[in-house]
Amino acid sequence: MKSGESKPDSVAALLPDAKLLGVAPEYLAQQCTTIASMAWYHFDEFFTDESRKTKNNLSLTVVSHDHTIAAMRQGCERGLIYARAVNAARRWVDLPPDFYVTASLS
Repeated sequence: MKSGESKPDSVAALLPDAKLLGVAPEYLAQQCTTIASMAWYHFDEFFTDESRKTKNNLSLTVVSHDHTIAAMRQGCERGLIYARAVNAARRWVDLPPDFYVTASLS
C-alpha cells in the first residue's frame, strides 16, 4: 500500500498449521487477530476532514484446517478482546488530559 492510500476494509489470512510453529491453534489465531486489530488502530478523533478518518470495521477472515476451527474461533474471540482493550488504552493516552473528567470514567 502506498502512502496516502486508505486501509482496506477486509483482510484474509491463511494461517499455517500451528504444530509447525510449536503452538496451539487457539494461540496462533489469538495472536493473528490481536496483531491485525492493533495494527488497524488509528487515532483520528479530531480530524475534521472525514475522508482522512479510518473506518472502524475491519473484516478479518482467518483460514485454517477443518480440525482446528473451534479452537481457532475461540482464539480469535480472545484476540479481539485483548486488541479492543489495548486500543481503548491507546485512545485514552492519545486524548488530551482534559477530555475526560474522573466522573465520566467511573
